Amino acid sequence: MPNMITGPTMQTFPVTGPLYCPYYNIWGRDVYVRDQAFRDNPFTINASSTSGSPAIVDAKGQFFHFMTDAVEQGCQFDFDGKDTLIVTIPDGQTLYHDDNGDADTAWKHCNSVIMAAHPLLDPTRARPAHWDMIEYCTWVEQKRVMGNGTPHEVLCDAFVDDYMQRVDAMGLPKGKFTIDHGWTPGHFTYGDWDVDTKRFPDFAKTIGRIADNGFVPGLWMAPVWLHHLSRLVKNHPHLKGPMISPSTPDSPNKEDDWYYWVDCQQTFDLIKPVFKRFIDMGVRKFKWDMIYADKSFMKKLHILFYNAVKDIDPQVEVEIHQPDIFFTQYGDAIRTNDVLCNEKMAWRDLTLAHFKVCHQSAPGKVINLDHIAGNDPSITPQRFCEHLDLYRGVAGYPVVSLLPDSVGSLAVETLRDYLKDYEANPMPVSTFYQQ
Repeated sequence: MPNMITGPTMQTFPVTGPLYCPYYNIWGRDVYVRDQAFRDNPFTINASSTSGSPAIVDAKGQFFHFMTDAVEQGCQFDFDGKDTLIVTIPDGQTLYHDDNGDADTAWKHCNSVIMAAHPLLDPTRARPAHWDMIEYCTWVEQKRVMGNGTPHEVLCDAFVDDYMQRVDAMGLPKGKFTIDHGWTPGHFTYGDWDVDTKRFPDFAKTIGRIADNGFVPGLWMAPVWLHHLSRLVKNHPHLKGPMISPSTPDSPNKEDDWYYWVDCQQTFDLIKPVFKRFIDMGVRKFKWDMIYADKSFMKKLHILFYNAVKDIDPQVEVEIHQPDIFFTQYGDAIRTNDVLCNEKMAWRDLTLAHFKVCHQSAPGKVINLDHIAGNDPSITPQRFCEHLDLYRGVAGYPVVSLLPDSVGSLAVETLRDYLKDYEANPMPVSTFYQQ
């Protein structure tokens, strides 16, 4: 039986390293297993790429998990890098501890206890059919054709139409179709979320054309970001929250300054019409990105945006990249996030690591397998198929971004068979909980 330890208290446990820490993540690296000393608050650590639940598993299967996000401040895991873990449990917090050596069984039970207290995590809740569908996303294909420019510059009506025609020509099943990063006229529109009318003269018609071709329209956004030159910041400077960075690798403009919104009712009131504009056009799914900072702050801000979408239409899918069980109740699909399938990176291990974190930390949620063949367009047919094979038999809906006709006939045939098999036998949801 698990031991439920309530705070306030500080408990010392003998452990066997290395320790698996699903909440600890760094973009592009598999760092979840740690053998060095650390001191973390798993609720306030940066979300970065794929940050899972506030749990730890030692090498012998001993399991630890904080049980509520009602109290986040003051929680701490303190590992000496050898054989001792000190856990600080503040007042109002509970630690789930199981030392029977079967971490998976303990974790499934722990997830079930948490899920029972959070209605939005109810695995029996009905969900719209399109949440489970195969998805096509333009991002990696944008990177493939960008030449000496940027992936944002190549996205336009002609690009979208060509993409859909190639899907049809390869005989691939229909599904969702997400327009990724690049549909705005520049980074300065973050906050305003204007459409680049030079490349998309009538965005509502673009969305309609996607639907008319048998796809379910989706749209990428980074909703928590504000650019310092946006109208929003000019008109409401008091809503400019913490600074993100003077520049990011995603920005070609080193003078760019980004900020997070302030967590308040006025933010909700201003962001809701932005979402409604695109939902009214026919967007049925949002892919949300760049929610990277202090996880506690990100979650509070994210809840505003999620509730804004659900106030408009609860059927619209919201996809996020934070598989923490306390974060996932404010998301509909949880993506396994970026992997670059080139030989400079340990892409096999990272793919499996991201899936493991999502599967264990997002029970009862739809998992988005992002992306088949990864986020690097320079890939061989063999590597394309090898990455696809990692997803066979796992929970989650397939996401195609790089179209395989640019890779070779082997990739096309293998992907077509895989997608048709998924369409006939969908398995989109993580069942890592005690039923």
